[in-house]
Amino acid sequence: MNHIKSVSVSVLFLIFSLLTTHCGKKDSQSEIKITNIWSRPATVTGVVYMQISNTGGSDRLLRVSSDIAEYPELHESFMQGDKMKMKHLADGLKIPAEDEVVLQPGGLHIMLINLTKELESGESFELTLHFEKAGPVTVASHIMKNNPKS
Repeated sequence: MNHIKSVSVSVLFLIFSLLTTHCGKKDSQSEIKITNIWSRPATVTGVVYMQISNTGGSDRLLRVSSDIAEYPELHESFMQGDKMKMKHLADGLKIPAEDEVVLQPGGLHIMLINLTKELESGESFELTLHFEKAGPVTVASHIMKNNPKS
């Protein structure tokens, strides 16, 4: 009888361990939602803007891929003195837990270097955002002259 009781306690402990481990992983995963995705018309180099919302744990946007450009890259524009500068975010872009990051003109954005096709107003194209935890997320960017929120 003690052997059965010992096995039951061991099974209960194992179930409890699995449940708490699973809950811990779920809390640390990001839950990414992408909205307000748009691009301006362009012929050689394009740009993509969007809002990235994360309702879960911290994540990182590692890179972007798309057939629309030879080199889609994460970039940041910033003022240095009286000049606007831009840098490639080679280490990706941190997406904080329970927060949002906005890619917008004059700030963070996706640069589409060496377009394979002209970006024409009224059309759209797909790109895939590769997140460290959430994995790949494919979205469509709508090409328009002005920010859809303005």
